[in-house]
Amino acid sequence: MLGTSPIPGLKVPGGEWQVPVQCGGVTVHPGDLMVADSAGILCLRADQAAAQLEQAEAAQRRETAQSLTDWQQDHRRKLTQALQSTPFALPEV
Repeated sequence: MLGTSPIPGLKVPGGEWQVPVQCGGVTVHPGDLMVADSAGILCLRADQAAAQLEQAEAAQRRETAQSLTDWQQDHRRKLTQALQSTPFALPEV
């Protein structure tokens, strides 16, 4: 069964092309890279992509070289620091 639309679309595109737009309070420029998953959306400026890729690859190399025990200790330290200014605290292990 085919659906119907009470207001048919236009055959002629409207608006401007290749101009910055606002999306959720973020300005997206022509050529920017957009990556999305269930955790959120990343808008990466095209002129910053190479530097950001280099930083991401360096972070991945550090994380890959880190043992699970070291990661857990580091993660717990970061959480403890973050929670120090709140009424919450992590239990001792």
